[in-house]
Amino acid sequence: MHTRLSTVLAVAALAAPGLHAQVERDHGRQHDGAGELRLVAVGETDWPLTSRRDNWLHPEGLRGIEVVGDAALEVTVGARLGDHGLKLRRDEEHGRQVLDVDDALRKAWTEHGRLSLSVQGREDRPRRYELRAIPSGLPPAADCGRVTLVQRHEAALPGSNGWLLLSIDDITRRQTLTGLRTAEGEVIVDTVSLGAGDEVAFRFAGKRYVLRLAKLVNLLIGDDWAEFELREHGVSERWKIDRLLAWLEHEEGVRFVREGKEYDGRRAAQHLRTKYEAAKDRVTTLEAFLTDIAAKSSTTGNAYRVRVSDDETVGAEAWFRDHLGEALAPPKEAAGTPGTGVQRGFREGR
Repeated sequence: MHTRLSTVLAVAALAAPGLHAQVERDHGRQHDGAGELRLVAVGETDWPLTSRRDNWLHPEGLRGIEVVGDAALEVTVGARLGDHGLKLRRDEEHGRQVLDVDDALRKAWTEHGRLSLSVQGREDRPRRYELRAIPSGLPPAADCGRVTLVQRHEAALPGSNGWLLLSIDDITRRQTLTGLRTAEGEVIVDTVSLGAGDEVAFRFAGKRYVLRLAKLVNLLIGDDWAEFELREHGVSERWKIDRLLAWLEHEEGVRFVREGKEYDGRRAAQHLRTKYEAAKDRVTTLEAFLTDIAAKSSTTGNAYRVRVSDDETVGAEAWFRDHLGEALAPPKEAAGTPGTGVQRGFREGR
């Protein structure tokens, strides 16, 4: 028998979305001294694994990880999930070693995000395989989290195990080109130009989520950066307030009167957002925002007003209430080609 390892590492799995791009790249071509590597989907053709890069899998679709081949019972196979070693089962009848994937392992693997295997023959260096878990969804909370990234970089979305990667380009003129893709390159959100307060919606694992560009920072010295907020799509009170401020920021012709001075929509939204962020622990509803934050100065008590004509102003609270229907209207997909982006608050992703 050849002294080098003649082994096939296989994973018996149900066919699952997200595997096909990896399969098409590697199928029938992966020979790296340990024999051909393939992922076997039940009822379909073999699906190869590789030791050259991460293998992204849906744990809920797996029933086992198998080492099969002429020397399968002669090699040393190690499996680890974090700091915990996992034991493989020797199947003498079929000449294979098997790591059974039950519900407990499936759950732990999904939570940890990574399962590692090492296969070593008598004279070979160990071959290492990284099996990454594609999450079945993002954290089930109204606010999934925040992510900060430097211009011309990318970062993983919170709770995605590194599967969903958010990227931005240069930050210029209070805008940045933004995109979202999977670790295997599938586009989730086409590149779009966003400004502070803009939002983009996307679907993942059967649910809708919203990314909001919360902050853009331009520095004279050092790298510019952006902060995004991620949440499930819905009509939470926080969502209503954020939508109202995003609408105000982009509404043309607004003349917001504060302490006798007029401000455009962008300046007015910045002021109200600063007040809200400082008081959001107690201002938890849109109604409280309208009566407390948007109606008057918290310092002098003087009412805010909005100029509707050269010789007439109205109270800001009443003006906001009159425009709630427009400001909170369901978002529509922005027109234009990828890369030109949106000029107002919302874009629908894939």
